Amino acid sequence: MATGIIKSLLRRGRYDNEAIYDVLIKQRQKDYSKLTDREKGQYDMLYETFGRHEMELFEDRLFRALNKYPELDDMVKGGKYMDDDVLTNMFNRKIDSVIDDFAARADDLKGAKNPDEEAISLLEELMEYDLPELIQDRKSINDISGGLFADDMMTVDPEGRLDVLVDAVEDMYKNAYSGVDVPYMEASVVDELGAAMSPEYLAHNLQGTKRHINSLPETQIKHRKKSGTVDDTDFWDEDLGGDMGVQDKDPSDIRFDATYHNVAKEGKYTPTEPLDPSFDAALDPSGKWQYQTLGSEERALRGLEASVEEVYDLETRLYDLNNLVKQEGGLMSNTNLQKIRGEISEIQNKLKTIQTDIPKKAGGGFIDGPLYNRDF
Repeated sequence: MATGIIKSLLRRGRYDNEAIYDVLIKQRQKDYSKLTDREKGQYDMLYETFGRHEMELFEDRLFRALNKYPELDDMVKGGKYMDDDVLTNMFNRKIDSVIDDFAARADDLKGAKNPDEEAISLLEELMEYDLPELIQDRKSINDISGGLFADDMMTVDPEGRLDVLVDAVEDMYKNAYSGVDVPYMEASVVDELGAAMSPEYLAHNLQGTKRHINSLPETQIKHRKKSGTVDDTDFWDEDLGGDMGVQDKDPSDIRFDATYHNVAKEGKYTPTEPLDPSFDAALDPSGKWQYQTLGSEERALRGLEASVEEVYDLETRLYDLNNLVKQEGGLMSNTNLQKIRGEISEIQNKLKTIQTDIPKKAGGGFIDGPLYNRDF
């Protein structure tokens, strides 16, 4: 029997199925030998009804995220309350750590022998392995902790941060193979690989995606999610028909479901070009622009440096204030909340009025588009 059918029959969220999930979790908590006779009977019945292979696969998928997240392990093994907020914060930190790791690795490629080829390989590693694993972990956590919703919303990662990240990475990959020049690539590299991807471009957009998913628009937050939820009984399998029958989903199909069903148009991150290197400027690991000494040309760029730094400071403050309202707004007095919202509005208005005419550097080099619309 396909695990998809088992998932339909044993879907979490149905009142009469909660006892089944309870006994599966208890078996993980204290091992079969320590179950009560009643619990053993319930557990054995599942294996007799659905078959050993199917149930072992079902349990492997249900508990896939165990032994990876200490907070989850503590809740499951300790029989504690499955706090959605704690689990979501835990998972958000995991997403951020994966982005930070790959952005740092991309940055380290700048001095490599073949940085362009290695940047493509690094992006493919993120797409083929790390992102599908995160999507599967989220499904596991949702199934372990779920059952509280009658609709199809997420229990963990309800904003769809992971889905927006997956969508952004897919766009970076498509851009690399689209025939449109990604910055700083030589024609020979594009001809040989059929793709163009610089470490600067990859690091810049991974950092930009992280900032974006940590301050998503309300439309994305409220967008109804369908992939990876408790109700998503087709998450793991797909029926290919004929002799092939039901097979595990390919990682590309898992990624497609996440982006197609869970990302609103307004929630998308659009990859951008990093600052033209002819400006002799780069982002440090914290996301702050660092400028080299430019000698006789330094004065010509002093105005640009001030504008970039001002935008960076304003964007950072805006990000911090928005997060503060999201995390602690419900605990604040109305006076303090209004004060913070007033400052947010003031910063937004100031960003809109910043002058965006950037002087070109002698010999070429310019920033294309308004500074306040770019992801620094």
